[in-house]
Amino acid sequence: MEVDDFSRASEILSFEEARRAYYVDFEGPSGGAPVLFGWLYSEGRDASPDRLVMRHDILDPELASIAGEVGVSGEWQYRQDARSLAISINDLARRANKQDRRIVAWSRHEMTKVAESELDPDLIKMFGESFRDGKATAKRWLAQCRPDVVLTRDESGGAHKLTKYMDLTGYEAAASYEVGRTALNIRRVRSGMEKRGSWEELVESQQEAWGDVLEHNAVDVQALMHIVCHAAFGLEFESQH
Repeated sequence: MEVDDFSRASEILSFEEARRAYYVDFEGPSGGAPVLFGWLYSEGRDASPDRLVMRHDILDPELASIAGEVGVSGEWQYRQDARSLAISINDLARRANKQDRRIVAWSRHEMTKVAESELDPDLIKMFGESFRDGKATAKRWLAQCRPDVVLTRDESGGAHKLTKYMDLTGYEAAASYEVGRTALNIRRVRSGMEKRGSWEELVESQQEAWGDVLEHNAVDVQALMHIVCHAAFGLEFESQH
């Protein structure tokens, strides 16, 4: 299925949609299959912010045995499992469809990876109907509510990066948060598991590398939720005044 089939991805989110959305992010090597899938959402019919759930699905079967060995603490209930991409996306897409919630990522990368997969076309379509690119809402907010700010490209990529919107919306990441190391950390853990075979046999630096992957993903989805909710609220406030 073509990514272009998902014509609603760039729709601007209302604050209610943003508040109730599932925020998602894949981690994996550039150009390769996703290794980790993070979700952050508010549980329950009312999507109460005091019922946050942070979920990590380990998608790489070679890393399945390390599920649950280390987690990420925060103001959420934390869940971690080893699951296939098919099971993970089936769970997410059906929840979003049943509850009329959106699935939000920072770009179309997650949608592209799902569209390129060998999942059932009906499941991909269901995922696509709920999927929204959160960057679209953030960019609209920037243009309408912060016209004083002009973002430009830098040596590390495009102008509208998640980290830039963290600063603009007041999201403070932990000092340990680094951009550009996740793929390297994943390679280190994969290499360690291939050679040593178990979590217990990994050297301390490899175990720490996996913890960094989980923490980086958790920051990404938490920042995504913060930015998109901030932007959606700002746009609605602006329209009413």
